[in-house]
Amino acid sequence: MSAGFLWFGIIFYALLHGIPKARTWCAFAGLCLSAFSASVFDWGVLTDFQQFGELSFLNFVLSWLLLIFFLLLAGCLVQGKFRLKQLGIAAGFVLLCGAMPFCLWNPQTPKRKGDIVYTSPEAPLALYDEEWNMKSVLPYCGGGFRIPLRAGFFPGKAKELLLFGDAAEYAPEFPESRIVYVHPPEFFDPAPNTAKIFLSRHDTRNFPFEAERR
Repeated sequence: MSAGFLWFGIIFYALLHGIPKARTWCAFAGLCLSAFSASVFDWGVLTDFQQFGELSFLNFVLSWLLLIFFLLLAGCLVQGKFRLKQLGIAAGFVLLCGAMPFCLWNPQTPKRKGDIVYTSPEAPLALYDEEWNMKSVLPYCGGGFRIPLRAGFFPGKAKELLLFGDAAEYAPEFPESRIVYVHPPEFFDPAPNTAKIFLSRHDTRNFPFEAERR
């Protein structure tokens, strides 16, 4: 959290202090806007020095060069006479950003505990393989979910279970769960406790258990 406050503090101070340097300010502000509306600086990718964030080596290097360029722009904008008033305004913006999630929070807001994100402790558990990620899994989870942050097996109990792709192999570990398969391997043996099978990964009809809950 302290790193986040420092990061945003430098950004806001650079934007306030560097206005006279019009060309540098525009370049820096443009990168800030791009980072806000997309994932220009994806820390999970930048810190993955083993698999390069599943990017090619060249793209990984370019991502780091873009971050270095961004920091150089910030350094250029914060140079000059220190202005306490601008620092105070920047700190106010940082605190406002930190408070926004609490202002927007409601009981349905997903929570995180350890390596799992969930809407409720009793929600269906979704397990997925490397071909999937949280973003592609979510359209199937309109009725609530428990989704691990990483692909692979996640231990625990689940009344209702969604298995995406090759995660179908985890079915024997949940003999008491009602299982829904989404785009399972072509040749697989459904478990006796299977509830539904979605053969296409693009089939995002109603959440598998929603109709039964009504």
